Amino acid sequence: MNEQSSEFDPLENAELLTELLRAFIPHADKIKVEESRVDNMVSLNVHVDPDDVGIVIGKDGQTILALQHLFAKIGSASRQRIHVSLACESNRRTRPGRSRSGT
Repeated sequence: MNEQSSEFDPLENAELLTELLRAFIPHADKIKVEESRVDNMVSLNVHVDPDDVGIVIGKDGQTILALQHLFAKIGSASRQRIHVSLACESNRRTRPGRSRSGT
């Protein structure tokens, strides 16, 4: 029986998150997960096509919360804190003659 390592590399976590997102994101080719690590804290920052942001967030935030919960559990197995966040870029367009500031 092979003994599995309890250490999780941030790159492996980023790859896992990318594969999970590819399963349900229409613009899978635009998924980018950036990882950073400070001590035992791993941050996974997700970038997706602006049209897919709502899908990643899900109804009442359920999808992103589920991903955060899953990676928190993965991290706790190796005494790490893994945080998943979504980088949002606005896809909103203003109507002609109007600015975003409302003036």
